[in-house]
Amino acid sequence: MWRLLPLLCVLALAACGGDDSSTQASTTTNTAAVAETPYAHGLQRLCLHALAAHEDLGSASDPEELLHTLPKANAIDQRLLQGVRALHPSAAEAKRAGRLLYFFSAMSDIQGSALGQLQAGNTNGYFQYMNSALAARGHAEKLALRLGAPACAQRPATR
Repeated sequence: MWRLLPLLCVLALAACGGDDSSTQASTTTNTAAVAETPYAHGLQRLCLHALAAHEDLGSASDPEELLHTLPKANAIDQRLLQGVRALHPSAAEAKRAGRLLYFFSAMSDIQGSALGQLQAGNTNGYFQYMNSALAARGHAEKLALRLGAPACAQRPATR
């Protein structure tokens, strides 16, 4: 497992967002795209809160730290998911909002499975699950942008 440490760290950074300058640029670009609906405002608020919580948590730099931080990151995403479930989209937003909820839920479930793989010492399984979780997150991000909640498409900056 320790031979895979560099790869594990790269994946952890990717899962947490990394420090890509394009992410930082999208922060200012997407801010103006916030929709003027109660659903979009609620979604934006929830995602801003989750983003701040992920940034406060920081990123893991080794497998032991990842074992410690990943459950906390999953808990943040579970709270986000609960908040999104409590929102009430308009009829015009309902289809995209339903798909967004589906992808957020899939991401959260898959991350839980990835943690189980990591705890069992199965790094290959962890990577496979996290790749799937990141794919689900990518779909959710695109939908969130279309719904007018660009904060949901931002990834935490790493320290």
